[in-house]
Amino acid sequence: MKVNSHLNDASIFELASSVLNVPQSQSELYFQLKYDLDQHLPITLRAGGTSLGGQAIGSGVVIDVSRHLTHILDYRPDEFEVDV
Repeated sequence: MKVNSHLNDASIFELASSVLNVPQSQSELYFQLKYDLDQHLPITLRAGGTSLGGQAIGSGVVIDVSRHLTHILDYRPDEFEVDV
């Protein structure tokens, strides 16, 4: 995956992130998020959706879950929750 692909989204905005992480498991994602939150780092999550307003880019840590964390484990429509 090219790091440059995370400089922009479908919007006109372009912003370089300081770190790009692509977790391969739920535990990797959990520990990455915990570390980033403990360090008060700005986090931007990227998945399979699109953005026309710059929401999918950020100057801090970009965590891309679109490559490995793609399976729906549980769906609770009454609670508006999905576990992936």
